[in-house]
Amino acid sequence: MQKELAGRPVLWVGAGASVAAGYPGTRKILDALAAQADDPIDVNAPFPRVVDDFVASRGAGELGEI
Repeated sequence: MQKELAGRPVLWVGAGASVAAGYPGTRKILDALAAQADDPIDVNAPFPRVVDDFVASRGAGELGEI
C-alpha cells in the first residue's frame, strides 16, 4: 500500500454501484461497441479484447464517445 494511504480507510466500489447510479453495465457497453464498430466484433470475447477490437476498427478517439 502506498505510504499516503497507510492506516487510512479506502472505499472500493464495484460495478453494482455504478449501475445503480445510472451508468451502463458491461453488456450494454459491449453491445454499443459492437454496434458502432466498422468491423465485426465478438461481444462474447473477453472485455479487453472487445475494446481492443473496437479501437482497431474505429480508433481510440471513438472509444471515449461510447
